[in-house]
Amino acid sequence: MLSLGSSSLPSFNLDGDTVGEQVLTSLSNLVAHLGRLGVDGPRHLRNPSLAGRGEMIGQGAQFEVFRDKVGAMPDVVFKRVRLDRLYGASVTLGLEALSHLKTIELEIRSLCDPVRRSNRNIVDLISWGYDYPTSDLRLRIPVLIVERALCSLEDALTTKRIDELGFFGSEIPHYLSLDIAAGLRSVHESNLAHGDLKPANILIFRQDNQQVPYIAKLSDFGSCIALENECLTYASYRGTEGWRPPEITLFESSVSESPLPYLDPQKLVRCDSYVYGLVIVSLFLSCARPTRGTRLSQVEVQSANLADIFTKLNLPSRLLQRLQTVAEGLLSMTPELRPDISPDLLLCDVDSSKTW
Repeated sequence: MLSLGSSSLPSFNLDGDTVGEQVLTSLSNLVAHLGRLGVDGPRHLRNPSLAGRGEMIGQGAQFEVFRDKVGAMPDVVFKRVRLDRLYGASVTLGLEALSHLKTIELEIRSLCDPVRRSNRNIVDLISWGYDYPTSDLRLRIPVLIVERALCSLEDALTTKRIDELGFFGSEIPHYLSLDIAAGLRSVHESNLAHGDLKPANILIFRQDNQQVPYIAKLSDFGSCIALENECLTYASYRGTEGWRPPEITLFESSVSESPLPYLDPQKLVRCDSYVYGLVIVSLFLSCARPTRGTRLSQVEVQSANLADIFTKLNLPSRLLQRLQTVAEGLLSMTPELRPDISPDLLLCDVDSSKTW
């Protein structure tokens, strides 16, 4: 764990027309959109600020994540915008800073969309506010306040955590696979591709249900792709190394100076489909075999015989057959052959389907 200090904050000169003032004005205009969308806030984190009440538990490209160490808000985390990614030496916001602002905007708009806010498999935005890291109240940093997870799926899929959480067997990985599919379907139905699906961006929560004790929710929407954009290319799909479809890797290895061809947006949805296939195969392989905690890399999936992999899984026969068929479709090297994401893909005549 890292304690929050002020040393990482950029030194903004707020007197006059400065870069710092431009950044803060841009951010204030952006987060004001939260109020217009009916999200609770703003909450003003001062006396104490996050420096006095928060403990850093993670950091991504857009946000620093803190828990409330004073115990007043134990069920939430604070996602504070990273100003160090925005602050530069130029008088005007540069392209990199503007791109960073855009990813923050995508995160906010994705969490505020009415369809996704009502979906139980999308992380819940509780409220929003400002952190005041200095005595100058003009320096206020936007903060998103979201529900606190038990852990990420990446953390859950270690041998120790699988045993602690009781993820072994078929039921829990089946429930979580259905949850992830339901969240992705909501994203796609709102005309977006997630763009960075991976176990680290899937959060696990406990729920008050003895039969289904855990629920998975999607998070981190800063890489979402608006599919109504007419100028999409494979460069639009960021992803993370090890959790990307083969066409993205092929594109990056063959990119040239010539203009990139525009794509049918559904090809980017099919990128999500492939990564969903990677996630569920890794999930079942980690939990439903005698030697648990085994990850399956993208390279191994592409070179492996899936039938051989699935014979090693301790699954009910109907679920095993369905999983193998679905995985072969999702992991097709031909994007057009990959199915649309829906929980229906993995629903079959087994108890876990009925309970979910």
